[in-house]
Amino acid sequence: VTWANRACEASRDEKFKRTARQARGIHLLRRGRAAEAIEHLDDEVLRAWALVEAGRPAEALRIDPGDRPRGFWVRGRALAALGRVDEAIAEVRCGIELLEESAGKIETENARVAFLGARNDVSALLVRLLASRERWDEAFEASEASRARAFLHFLLQEPLAHPPSRPSERDRLQTLTEELHDLERKEKRTAQDAQRLGRVQQEYL
Repeated sequence: VTWANRACEASRDEKFKRTARQARGIHLLRRGRAAEAIEHLDDEVLRAWALVEAGRPAEALRIDPGDRPRGFWVRGRALAALGRVDEAIAEVRCGIELLEESAGKIETENARVAFLGARNDVSALLVRLLASRERWDEAFEASEASRARAFLHFLLQEPLAHPPSRPSERDRLQTLTEELHDLERKEKRTAQDAQRLGRVQQEYL
């Protein structure tokens, strides 16, 4: 925060000032000082997040989440805080769908970190909201779907401890990897896809 304050005061570059101000706002938000963070956050979703944390959920609903899953997470939290839980569940499901669509398009490490963080937060919120409505079957299904997605992503990102040496095994590994990628890219999986995923994961391991 001290660095960001000095940077804002010393720099004549407006873009740098905005970046430093945003960094200050994020730090304040993470330190539980949401009310102070609001005035420093230009990013619409981050500002709405701070508004929810500051006890101003109605104002947070003014944001347009666009194609950002985190935006639907913020709107879901705001609606839940206002007692509109069913609407909150619908918003969070939209965030889940966006995450599913983007899962197979991650190209950089920064994007991977952002994806994992958003996925964990959005999925956890959906489970909590469903449980608060005593929709236990749906909450369990959402929890299991999140765990399955995390495991699938892990398989596709982590190298095998003992890669196969024989050409036939390497060819089979390539086929299994392609199947995993195909399953990861699917927006919605059928019961048949779920069975196929279990079979492929078991053989892959």
